Amino acid sequence: MTDTKTAPPRINPIPNGPYKVTGKVDLRDPDGWQVTQEEEIYLCRCGRSGDKPFCDGTHKHNKFASKRQSDGSRDVPKNYAAGDLVIHDNRGVCARTGYCTKHAKNVFDPQHEPWIKPDGASPGKVMNAIKLCPSGALSYTHGGIMQLPEEREPRITMQRNGPYLVEGGVVLEGDFAPQSREHYALCRCGASKNKPFCDGSHRDEPAMDKVDNDPMNVYDPVLKLKVYGVAALLFGLTAGAVEWASAPELAVSRGFFGAAPLLADINLLLQLVLLGGLTFGAALARRGSIAAHKYNQTLWVMFNALLVALIMLPSLGEVTGQGAATKGYWIAWLHAVAGGVAVGGGIYLLLLMNRLLPENLSITWWKTLMRVVLASYWLVALLGLGSYYALYS
Repeated sequence: MTDTKTAPPRINPIPNGPYKVTGKVDLRDPDGWQVTQEEEIYLCRCGRSGDKPFCDGTHKHNKFASKRQSDGSRDVPKNYAAGDLVIHDNRGVCARTGYCTKHAKNVFDPQHEPWIKPDGASPGKVMNAIKLCPSGALSYTHGGIMQLPEEREPRITMQRNGPYLVEGGVVLEGDFAPQSREHYALCRCGASKNKPFCDGSHRDEPAMDKVDNDPMNVYDPVLKLKVYGVAALLFGLTAGAVEWASAPELAVSRGFFGAAPLLADINLLLQLVLLGGLTFGAALARRGSIAAHKYNQTLWVMFNALLVALIMLPSLGEVTGQGAATKGYWIAWLHAVAGGVAVGGGIYLLLLMNRLLPENLSITWWKTLMRVVLASYWLVALLGLGSYYALYS
């Protein structure tokens, strides 16, 4: 039951943008699993986000328009009476979910006109079927008493390849009047003519949830140019610093942390910068800034590859050349193996994010892999610190 002592959650359909949801709402995926209960979220309604159900800014680039296109002529309830039962039907907000035709097919038949035959089943069966209607298009009056709203906790459920099913008295802001204020269905494919309400247009759209398997269906050319400009500067400065520290007169000199060579200290600092950049990218994804996450992670994976080529492989060659009896030999090799796994996973995700992989090499569990790869980078960083200590303490 909704707590009457607190203000109900609210949904604000931002013009040409996402749904801003404020207040504690239980958000569920199509399988019924809880996605989040955060008190402010932005839900995609253009149908093209790469981070569904959350908005990632794609609507800014695909010319999504939230203006209602229907004239509202169908958004008027019609009444169908039989004895003490009156069925109210508003075609304008029907989401075409099919619950009514499935559970009371002798009453609701779209192949006939009129499509509702209120005496096709017992009043109890008809009322139970109407209670299943998630959009509020159907309601009833029985014995002169209007259908009472359910007492449910605020919840938003993503119907598979269909709308957001809202229940529990979540307030819809703006000049929008759902037929039922307790439950209604909001478009999330971007194609409804009766926005923000679902009108069944998703049935003619490509499977929306399939886009969830595309980790980076986003493109922001301005942000991309900025991030890659920073990358070019960072790569240039790094290459210059490595070349400078590798000069004969500096290669044998101590660094600024103690006994280690200058190049080893520079490498240690750059590894910490790399780890910080990748972790920041994970925070961007969690915040919903998917385009920024994409370009940020691409930058740091490429930067890691540069460090491997310029510093780590030559350093590993030196340790290997000195033999297994060398101090820190085995931890250096463990660091190298773990680093190879992390680099490999990072490069795979880089190719996946930038659509450079064949379809048959793509995966659907990319979020899990991202978390595993980030954890691998943290492990590599710890092994790197251990290797540094073992070699130069």
